[in-house]
Amino acid sequence: MTLPKLPRSVWILCVLLLILAGEVGHYIWSRWGLITVHSHGQTLSQIIRSIEKQGHVTIRTNLDLTKPVDMYVDAVPLAEALETLAVNTEARWRLAYYVAPDKSTIATAQATFAAGQRNEGWQDDVRAAATDRQ
Repeated sequence: MTLPKLPRSVWILCVLLLILAGEVGHYIWSRWGLITVHSHGQTLSQIIRSIEKQGHVTIRTNLDLTKPVDMYVDAVPLAEALETLAVNTEARWRLAYYVAPDKSTIATAQATFAAGQRNEGWQDDVRAAATDRQ
């Protein structure tokens, strides 16, 4: 099977389209997971929802979700966005990872964690727990 002969202009157009597709893909990949929030007086729940969508994470809090918050961050990592949110709300945050065989077990562990109770049968990560003891 032989490919048909194409004029030089078609080859150049194909190469340029391939380069353009690569540049768009690289732009999306390099900014994946970075957080941008421009908020003046939005409720905490709206800001948290925005961070969750952009960072592909689940955030649980016991703060008042109707509290208005000002927050301005541009293309920052998740940890920096959470630190800025903590400063603006005069709160602290800590990180918890859950690994379980099914989603219902993780949901139960998250609810227990958010209520401030100890998750029985779960192994604690010392680094995550140390931030809460300071």
